[in-house]
Amino acid sequence: MSFPLVVVNTLSIFAGAMILACWLITLIHVHHAKMKTIVRVPLTAGVIAAALQLASDEPSWTAALARLVLVALATNFLMAYLFGFARWKRFDEDDLRQGQGRFAPVLIVWNAALAYELVVALVNLWLTETPIPFVGAV
Repeated sequence: MSFPLVVVNTLSIFAGAMILACWLITLIHVHHAKMKTIVRVPLTAGVIAAALQLASDEPSWTAALARLVLVALATNFLMAYLFGFARWKRFDEDDLRQGQGRFAPVLIVWNAALAYELVVALVNLWLTETPIPFVGAV
């Protein structure tokens, strides 16, 4: 693998860390705004996914548990992203009232990091025929 590709993929790890940080910051804002939907909907989606796994031809408790957790986390991530965009002005007002700054830059960083991850995955797919080239190196 060429040096520039290694650098791009290494920076991709930091972009992933930024995505997680922005997700957690948004979850804190949603929690402070007392939005209970972000807790109930992901858990419901996870329970439905686990029930579908258990109702399948090959039921497995470990697969059902894994599906419950992964679907709940993915739904929570999506809802936090959507709530961040839907309520960013409210979050900005709350932050300014508390003297913390603004929430809008979190959304800018989150979008930039997601776009960077997408571009890196496409470049890796084009150059190495896999979106994660380190898997083949291990």
